[in-house]
Amino acid sequence: MATIKTIDSLTGFLSRKKITIQCHNYPDADTIGSGFALWQYFFDYGIDVRLVYGGSHQIAKSNLRMFVDRLHIPIEHVEDGYRTDGLLITVDCQYLSSNIIHIEADEVLMIDHHRQGENIDRIRKLDIECHSCIKEHYGSCASVVYQLFQKSRYSMSLEVSTALYYGLYMDTNEFSEVRHPADREARDELVFDDRIFMLLKNSNLSAEELKQAGASLQNFDSKGQLAVIESVQCDPNVLGMIADMMIRVENINTAIVFNRLNRDDYNPEQSDIYKFSVRTCVGEIRANELAELIAAPLVNSVRIGGGGGHRLKAGGRVNVGLFEKYLREQGSSETFNEYLYRVFEEYSSIARIIYSDSYDFDDLVRYAEKYEETQYVMGYVCSTEIAEEGRPLLIRGTAGDVREKVSPDLYIMVSCRGDVVTVSRSEFVQRYRDCEGPLNMVEFSKYDEPRIVVDQSGRKFYLKNRLHCCTFRKPQYVWVIPIEKLGTPVKLVDSKWASSDFRFGNITDYLVINENQHSEISIVDSVRFGAIYKKVRHTGDMNNDR
Repeated sequence: MATIKTIDSLTGFLSRKKITIQCHNYPDADTIGSGFALWQYFFDYGIDVRLVYGGSHQIAKSNLRMFVDRLHIPIEHVEDGYRTDGLLITVDCQYLSSNIIHIEADEVLMIDHHRQGENIDRIRKLDIECHSCIKEHYGSCASVVYQLFQKSRYSMSLEVSTALYYGLYMDTNEFSEVRHPADREARDELVFDDRIFMLLKNSNLSAEELKQAGASLQNFDSKGQLAVIESVQCDPNVLGMIADMMIRVENINTAIVFNRLNRDDYNPEQSDIYKFSVRTCVGEIRANELAELIAAPLVNSVRIGGGGGHRLKAGGRVNVGLFEKYLREQGSSETFNEYLYRVFEEYSSIARIIYSDSYDFDDLVRYAEKYEETQYVMGYVCSTEIAEEGRPLLIRGTAGDVREKVSPDLYIMVSCRGDVVTVSRSEFVQRYRDCEGPLNMVEFSKYDEPRIVVDQSGRKFYLKNRLHCCTFRKPQYVWVIPIEKLGTPVKLVDSKWASSDFRFGNITDYLVINENQHSEISIVDSVRFGAIYKKVRHTGDMNNDR
């Protein structure tokens, strides 16, 4: 049984004699750039290393061919059955996932920014050594690799830095989706070859690909805010570009683009497949979940396909033969286009959507009872404990960057979720008091701890190791609603946290609403709820309390 060990540095792998780095099938700029950076790192240490990818299609898209040629990236296409006798590193993908060919290996390292799927359970059943560095809230794998290089103190060449920069640029939709502190750090700190980057930036479409995109866009169909497009035959990477174009259309916030790959083009021994790409730009829809649902039906205990990605961009494939058998079993005559609309409707109806800044409080509070937070522990530090007075500070947190100057009057506070705020000393003394702790940074494992950059010197500090513990001086009261009383799970779109994503609340979880600030609404699981909150015995008339 394999145990998956989490790593935050690459130095522990420098003793390996042979390494194979695997990009996902239909490689994009992020997997190629990240894979190349890792290849160069291990090559510089004298290790025998190869950079490979598989699948039926070799790199053909114009900008990707230029990317490989200009930066002399030694990426190789390998056939099914390839085996490595050393360490296998999957980059921008995960071992046993549906978007890579299977490569036998005794030791695996997964470096990725996509959500872990069912492949993790299958990995645990194997007799292999497995490591991972998976940061599902990062915008690109390039950011994951950059952070690993920072921890490993690796000095990158201009070519490697340019490759990571371009991978980040492409996977975050030209930086428009850069939100995580690690992505912002990579964007601001990576040095790149401006001449090569401008060539790549302006070579994203060939004339033929432009014609293919134009012809495909004429075929679009929409219902509500979803558009479905059956594309003409094109490189699979073009599907994502067409979907990116589609969600820029007024009143369209989700797009699914697909085409059918014939077995002669894909694999003569297999069925035809539907290759699809999903894009969304709203918080209540996650592209990766929708892609997984499209490929989820079972035929004889076998999934009809595979899908995944991250919250704004995802993709997958569906085996045409299995899909048609699934329809026969369901007694359905749906087209694949109609099936996609049905899946979207099912996905959209599985939970009640609550927007923190515009929900009906009076409707929810009917199910609520008043509770007191027994002790909500936060972290704080006076800015003069970090740097000299007068120094400029750049504080990178999950909600964005904050710029301040070091002062005895400036206190930096961090919630258990990793949110960072600054308050004056007088406000801190008035509202908070020291406490024993512990400081349970429950979300740090997902988002990484907030960091501080002292601008003039470039010094970086991670806040987690410098924080003291505090709690509120006065009791904090909240309204609590067991989600089971609502009769359906909840998607909470929190405008203060991340309006482009949601938090999911199961039937066993609780909605917690600040008594005085109704827009401060959160989802708390049952274990944490029991540890933090206690019921107020005499609430009186709830309407008067409000």
